[in-house]
Amino acid sequence: MNTRHVVTLCRVEFVAAVALVLVNFYSLATRPSLGFDYSTSDARVLSVTPGGPAARAGIAPGDRVLSINGDVVAADAMPLFFVRAGQSVPVIVQRGENVRTIALSAVSAEEQREEALRAGGARAVSAITGYLNYPLHIWMLGLAAALLVLRPGNFDARLAALSLTSWAGSLFLFRYSGMGIVLDALPAPAAWLLVALDGTFSAGFFAVNLHFALVFASERATRVSRTWQTIPYIAALPIFIETYANGMLRLRHDVHAAALPFANLYSPVGSLLLVASLVALAVRFSRMRDANARRRLLLLFLALLPGTIAFAFGYLVDALHLGYGWEVTARLLHTPTTMLGSSIFAYAVVRHRMFNIRVLVRRSLQYALARGTLLAVMSLPLIGLALFLYAHRRDSLAVLLTGTPAVYLLVILPLLAVVRYRKPLLEALDRRFFREQYDARRLLLHVVSIIRGGSDMLALSRAALDEIDKALHPKHLSLWQADSDGAELRRGFARGDGTHETPPLAVSGTLATLLSADDEPLDIHSRQTRTLLQRLPGAERDWLRSTDAYLLVPLLIEKRLGGLLVLGERKSEEPYSREDRELLRMLGAQLALTLDYSRLKQSPSLVWGTASSPAPVHLFVSDGLQLCPRCGRCYAADARQCENDEQALVPESGVPRMIEDKYVVTRLLGRGGMGSVYLATQTRLNRPVAIKVLLSHLVGSSSMRTRFEREARIVARLRHPAIVTIHDFGVLPSGHAYLVMEYLDGDTLRKTITSGPQALAPALGILRPVAEAIDAAHRAGVVHRDLKPENIMLVRDDANSTPRVLDFGLAKMTGPIGEDEATLVQSNHSAGVVGTLMYMAPEVLSGHAADARADQYSLALIAYELLAGEHPLGRSTDLASVVRGHTETAMMPIRSRVDVPQHVSDAIDRALSKRADARFASVGEFLAALG
Repeated sequence: MNTRHVVTLCRVEFVAAVALVLVNFYSLATRPSLGFDYSTSDARVLSVTPGGPAARAGIAPGDRVLSINGDVVAADAMPLFFVRAGQSVPVIVQRGENVRTIALSAVSAEEQREEALRAGGARAVSAITGYLNYPLHIWMLGLAAALLVLRPGNFDARLAALSLTSWAGSLFLFRYSGMGIVLDALPAPAAWLLVALDGTFSAGFFAVNLHFALVFASERATRVSRTWQTIPYIAALPIFIETYANGMLRLRHDVHAAALPFANLYSPVGSLLLVASLVALAVRFSRMRDANARRRLLLLFLALLPGTIAFAFGYLVDALHLGYGWEVTARLLHTPTTMLGSSIFAYAVVRHRMFNIRVLVRRSLQYALARGTLLAVMSLPLIGLALFLYAHRRDSLAVLLTGTPAVYLLVILPLLAVVRYRKPLLEALDRRFFREQYDARRLLLHVVSIIRGGSDMLALSRAALDEIDKALHPKHLSLWQADSDGAELRRGFARGDGTHETPPLAVSGTLATLLSADDEPLDIHSRQTRTLLQRLPGAERDWLRSTDAYLLVPLLIEKRLGGLLVLGERKSEEPYSREDRELLRMLGAQLALTLDYSRLKQSPSLVWGTASSPAPVHLFVSDGLQLCPRCGRCYAADARQCENDEQALVPESGVPRMIEDKYVVTRLLGRGGMGSVYLATQTRLNRPVAIKVLLSHLVGSSSMRTRFEREARIVARLRHPAIVTIHDFGVLPSGHAYLVMEYLDGDTLRKTITSGPQALAPALGILRPVAEAIDAAHRAGVVHRDLKPENIMLVRDDANSTPRVLDFGLAKMTGPIGEDEATLVQSNHSAGVVGTLMYMAPEVLSGHAADARADQYSLALIAYELLAGEHPLGRSTDLASVVRGHTETAMMPIRSRVDVPQHVSDAIDRALSKRADARFASVGEFLAALG
């Protein structure tokens, strides 16, 4: 069948099913009932609702019903089809030799349910299952809609949606009491259409379900011939004929069964078609070679199995006249099995990459035994017990501790035990039933513990790859690390079939920046990531193809990408689970720490042991620095305890107590993405200064050290009251570069934003000096590239707080200031994507170089956040959402969140344009537009 035709049919069927479900809901509560159930084969009364019309008239189980409303009791006859609730209905009943005529007043289905709930027992259960019937139809429609939305171009998803929609629309209207009143109220064409649709849906569910089983998974196997695909519809034709013929008789006010060669075929034929679907899935499973498709087929089989068993069981109960209790049991099984089966059915269709059944069962148990789930389940009997005790608050203690409360306590106590011992229980279940996943988790945790306790990067890298290979069985995996210049990631060790030559990955590229934004592993094949990766430059997309990467685990050193674990697809073709990714994240974090430690010990080029000769060893620093881990105070190398809080001191690697005989380091102020900031005293002038010590790998080579010195000189030339002053710079014997800046006493702008939206006047009082400082830097040819609230300090003054712009550490030149600085502009190392993701301009995210308009975009985000009290992207933190917000999704205008003048809103909106050329020509123009 043409996919476009299936789409059209889905839409038409969905609308029609909604109409039928609404008709069902309209008539649900008002359907008439006489308060008893009877067998249509031998006319015997099966059960009587206590307190109902039949019970009040003396009708009892075992009596024979000869006629109702003048119509003889028979299969598919509906004597109450044209009866209203409240109407008097004559019933002829026989008990032994005694025959009598009784006039019963029909009650609504809602009244009967209330009576059944009061009666308790099987009748209460039956009443509850009756309430679930309508939500079940809505559930099926919802799943069908979800399939069409999530997999709009997939043939299997559309066929599955047709199956679910058909189930939701199959009501068998001719069997419902009181439905004649609804049909009589409709125009004749509309009534006929409802009957025709009911017959189509009733037969269509079984036919489409078997058709689906014959072709799934269509993208992985040759579809069966058209002849086989038409067989399900031919087999289901008797169900349509019977349903349609009976429906047409009802339109002619005939409540008897249609005169057909067959009768009541819905249940037996439907059962056979469901069993045929299971057989088709089993046959396709045995012939399928694709491992992932086999898992999906198996899951579909297990999804259909419970519902098929429940449906066939209900048919047997009715056919063998097993009694009311069995009938209630069949109804009770039908609802949860149908809901569970349909959910698994939809999941198997939507998920392209599937875990095996054991993993799915294990994850289900983990969710079921999660503390939150258990507490939510336990709250239900607790609420029931509380309501019971309140309703019986005047009863004796003996009554309160027996009967219903005892049942509640029997439910609550095991749940309490499970909550208390859930971790050992999960561990025992893992060891007993899920040994492979249990062993994999232990192996990865073992790797983490090995790395945490070691410092030999060479040996640890080999051990890590070996253990990951044993635990997760990827087709290939490799470990990548930055080269000596820190410009490229190159592959070191590799395992598996991905050992062919692959190009390096640029550290300044878009992909590296995305990986640096978060330490979460990046799943290349997830639906959220796919859209994001399509925006990568062609060279980086080629890199992903050449490495055949499935999962990328970043090794972050102070939020910078220092290395990368690249994993291929698993040999089982299963996706990596959330638990796998979390363990790999932990492993990556520990590897990154070891990598950083190795860099401090030796030249970066020797981390992998591939250099031809050893790097020069740094001079021993005798003037070591001891640090208090609690308050950050710094002491000389011979100190052992903090004078302030008596904490044991820890050594601060690579930083001396005295820097170049000029600065005494006294306290750690904080750590950031590029290094650490210390408070120090300049000995000659006896003034406080702030010293920023950069990570060693940022100046790990002579070329990078030269670049750092040039940039430091350029930024030091900037003179503006709102730009922090740089006094000095240099490189420590340990290889760390440092900048000496004026010390500022105050809080960052982030603290002000956190306190809530700011009024326009004070907000502009902060923004104006900042914008003037950035504009001055731009005129001097310097772009900041990392503007954010954390890099704006509000310095405490006598009367107010003065803003100062910090951290030009990522700054780059946009135009030559002199012959010496011109090389900086052309340096490849200063290009690429840098900055903080939440404040990054769209063009920078796309891999273009940052210019003054990128700073303007960041400043507009800060202005928005300052006035509105929150970022225009909200609190989104996941990578895909943030990138979409910057590059695709229109941001909510600030006037929609806070009352600001129109010109302010227009200025911010323009500065936040997705296209750089649509923004203001300069930050100065943006400031003028703000007013």
